[in-house]
Amino acid sequence: MFQEILNLCLEYYYHFFNYLIIYPILRILHKKFNFQFLNLGYLPTKNDDISIEELPIDSNDPLLPHIYLYEKTLSVCPAYPHFQAMHLLEIGCGHGGGLAWIKKSHPKIASIKGIDVVIIEENEEIIYGDAHSLPFEDNSFDLIINIESSHLYKDNEKFFNECSRVLRRSGYLCWADLRFHYEVNQLLQQTNNSHFKLIEFLNITDSVIRGIHATSARYNSMLDKAPYIIQLFSGTLKTTYCSPGTETYKRIVHRERLYLCACWINRKKQ
Repeated sequence: MFQEILNLCLEYYYHFFNYLIIYPILRILHKKFNFQFLNLGYLPTKNDDISIEELPIDSNDPLLPHIYLYEKTLSVCPAYPHFQAMHLLEIGCGHGGGLAWIKKSHPKIASIKGIDVVIIEENEEIIYGDAHSLPFEDNSFDLIINIESSHLYKDNEKFFNECSRVLRRSGYLCWADLRFHYEVNQLLQQTNNSHFKLIEFLNITDSVIRGIHATSARYNSMLDKAPYIIQLFSGTLKTTYCSPGTETYKRIVHRERLYLCACWINRKKQ
């Protein structure tokens, strides 16, 4: 019980720290280093079940682990990789790197939108929006993707209700994120309460740890070149992106926190 209370306190601490410190810092780093992705990354094993060799990207691209996480999350959708005529929304799109990748790798998607509470610049595709109150009409989308964002939300059940509202019946929610092992049942209950039927549920922790080793090395290099004022927060930044040796990294390695990937189909009434 004490450990669960401690973990909850830490989550609230990082929630407020992210909004007050981390996100403003990321704005600065984006201008200097052209940050496109903010996820931990994913590197598949040789026995992985998705075919990534044919993706339109250089195998030496440093963004590869971030892109693989998007493809892995999309791959659990029954419609993958054929998203023709589908309208897609990314909730928590960050700096838009994922949306740009999806447009490139799945060009037959009918339309793409992204929302985030912290955005670099609004445009036709990316707008300000809160996951608890999505700025869209009912039944607007066929597919929602949400990567490594929902663990920061204040009310996940409200978030899932909003996903169900803006998705058409039989639309898909593709999701990937961290959860403490004792939060998994709550997650499944929340989605069930929001009229979602589970299609696929995977523990991808091993491959995310492989991704972390690649992405954290790149982030560490960026920190070394960052302005001094940002380097003052290097310890907390490394904790945020789970650099090896940090407590957040150890929780994942010891499986206190799991990295999960899932797809649900919307079964709300017409």
